[in-house]
Amino acid sequence: MHFRSSTLAFTRLFASWLSCTSPFRVTVLSEDGLPVGWNPHLARAGKHLRLDAGRLGLDDSAPASCQRPSGLGTDALGVLLTGIGDDGESGSLDIRSSGGYTVAEEKSTAVVNGMPGAAVRINEVCESLPLPRLRREFWS
Repeated sequence: MHFRSSTLAFTRLFASWLSCTSPFRVTVLSEDGLPVGWNPHLARAGKHLRLDAGRLGLDDSAPASCQRPSGLGTDALGVLLTGIGDDGESGSLDIRSSGGYTVAEEKSTAVVNGMPGAAVRINEVCESLPLPRLRREFWS
């Protein structure tokens, strides 16, 4: 899961909030390891989250679009939801060029279409779905 974070404390609070408001147990990854089912994993602040050959890892490489973490790898699934900015463009391009799969929230349901719209404009999404359908397709 990609999101903007400046501190470990915020990352932990965000993971806790997501766990309480979704059907998933969201964890903050502190070291390399195996993903747990379909549960989202967040990189701790200041780290990239990588998924390659079924293993999650953290690294300190340069930020992508001024952001960390960025998940990449052949098994990566990028889901671009409502958001400001165009980092969805470079993130989806990185995921697709690494062999991953990307899905964008359709403009009709995005509160702010910046992030998903940027990826759609450069044709780097495999599917574009309205939020209710996206939820049914990937998290039912």
